[in-house]
Amino acid sequence: MSGFKRVLVWLVFAFVLFACMWLTRVFLAGRIVALVVSEANLRAIALVSAVSALTPGVPLGFAYGLIFPRPILGRALAVALGASVIELAFNTYIVNWWEFVSWWVLPLECATLVVCFPAAAWAGSAVVGRMRPAVGRGIGIALFVLTALAIVAWPWIAGLSQ
Repeated sequence: MSGFKRVLVWLVFAFVLFACMWLTRVFLAGRIVALVVSEANLRAIALVSAVSALTPGVPLGFAYGLIFPRPILGRALAVALGASVIELAFNTYIVNWWEFVSWWVLPLECATLVVCFPAAAWAGSAVVGRMRPAVGRGIGIALFVLTALAIVAWPWIAGLSQ
């Protein structure tokens, strides 16, 4: 694969991961944390941050590990760092997040993603080692696309239920 195509594929994965993380934080993480924590405090804010990275990071990371052969950790780390950079840049463009009392929320979210996405990718690559690479790649692509579409469609689905 040429260098340009490699960078383009990396950007697509990083942007999809960022978009899923952002949508999860805005539309889903608060609802999940509200099931466990009843009052809004710093612990709840930290949980929303962690859940918004874990919810898309684990399934998408697992699917990413199925798609690409080993060694996967370096590539998965690059995708997670790329998504984190996009996240910080996007939120910096919207608002000066570092001026809030809870300035640590976005870096915590990014740190959680940088840990959980490569770990899940490593687990996915361990599973694909037991099957033919073409089958694992197909399952990984399907899982990645379906997970991303489910997260993107979640606000619409949740809106229908209200």
